Amino acid sequence: MFTGKTIESASAQALRITEFLNEIFSTDGNSVVSVTTHGVNINPLLGIVGHPNPGFNITTGQAIAVLVRAERLKEEREARVDPPAPAESCGRCGP
Repeated sequence: MFTGKTIESASAQALRITEFLNEIFSTDGNSVVSVTTHGVNINPLLGIVGHPNPGFNITTGQAIAVLVRAERLKEEREARVDPPAPAESCGRCGP
């Protein structure tokens, strides 16, 4: 989540992606669901689902297929969310 002045922390992004996955698994009754996302979400998503290489280096135009089997946890984990960080700018992007 980029506001132009701040960018969300990695922990906030991970929480947002976790909530997205929880929503899918709790409301969609299909046995197969396909999700397409921007590359910036791939690494946090891989970490959340326990992929053995959450630092997968995906470049423009590449795709990665990940098969996930959801299991409900008996206890909820408390999420620690760091505040947003100041956004950096570059000459091409503007302020």
